[in-house]
Amino acid sequence: MHIISTDYTVLFSVLKKAFDAFDREKNGCISTEMVGTILEMLGHRLDDDMLAEIIAEVDADGEYL
Repeated sequence: MHIISTDYTVLFSVLKKAFDAFDREKNGCISTEMVGTILEMLGHRLDDDMLAEIIAEVDADGEYL
C-alpha cells in the first residue's frame, strides 16, 4: 500500500525540504518524533499509524522505522 498519493505529493515535497533542514548531521536520519513535529509545524497532525506509514514509504529498506 502506498500512502503517498497524488494528494500527498506537495506534502512529500515540503517534508523532504524540512527533513534536509533538520538532518543537521547530514546522515540521512531524523527521528520519527521529529518527523511528526515537522508535520505539526506545517499544520498536518497525523496519528502514529499514519506517520509510520509515511515513514515506511520513504524508508525503502526499513532501516530506520
